[in-house]
Amino acid sequence: YAIALFSPTIINELDYSAVNAQLLSVLPFAAGCIGTIIFGIYSDKHNIHGPYIIGGALVSLVGYILLYCSVRAGP
Repeated sequence: YAIALFSPTIINELDYSAVNAQLLSVLPFAAGCIGTIIFGIYSDKHNIHGPYIIGGALVSLVGYILLYCSVRAGP
């Protein structure tokens, strides 16, 4: 929850304006919302939830590893 709350502030510290920081933080969360809905529909359709949960966790894990290993912040 902290990442969602502070992502506009973090983006703002990368020398973006406040408006641009707000707009840049919307797209990842909108994509996550759409992905969550799609995964929920397909997991209910196939009546198996475990592989979908593990798949989402692996995608998150890869994202956090990339975030941790990045050397340069910003564009």
